[in-house]
Amino acid sequence: MSRLTKDLRERMARCVLNNAFGAKEKEAEQALRLAGDGIYTDIYGPHLKAMQSLPKDWLPMSWYVRIAIAGQNHEIYFSEKRIIGVDQHWYRPKLYVGDEVVCVEYLKAVAVCDDVKKNRQAMDREVEAILNSVQTFKKLWEVWPASKSILEKFESKPTVAMLPAIQFDKVNAVLGLPVEAV
Repeated sequence: MSRLTKDLRERMARCVLNNAFGAKEKEAEQALRLAGDGIYTDIYGPHLKAMQSLPKDWLPMSWYVRIAIAGQNHEIYFSEKRIIGVDQHWYRPKLYVGDEVVCVEYLKAVAVCDDVKKNRQAMDREVEAILNSVQTFKKLWEVWPASKSILEKFESKPTVAMLPAIQFDKVNAVLGLPVEAV
């Protein structure tokens, strides 16, 4: 009977949560990056042809750009590395009021990502509580039988020792066994 260690519980919780939220997180992240691409097009679209005509490595490339929406700073990540106008350590290429279509789409995508993260964190606490309430796999299957389909791969089954096929009759005959008591 295997006991649940802290490390095992953490890996099991991650597995259950990734099964439940993995696809939702990827989908939300992809929507967020597509919204970031929309903001990139809004900022650099009119100048993109001129920017691409410059010599290679003339302008910096980046995975993100920093902007301000309604006075709040945001790092907008793109789906791929793109040419940006200037090194952006402190520079913001555009300041948005917040009611522009690209900003509304981006803020909706941010809200969806935050909602998925919040739901995952809430379920993380629930799953940890369940896993911490039991000490063995046998008890876990009694308490939470629905989890067995996902978590049974963590249960280590004891290995059965494969003994060599020994012909005891031959060994006994050579050794002169059994010895008769006189």
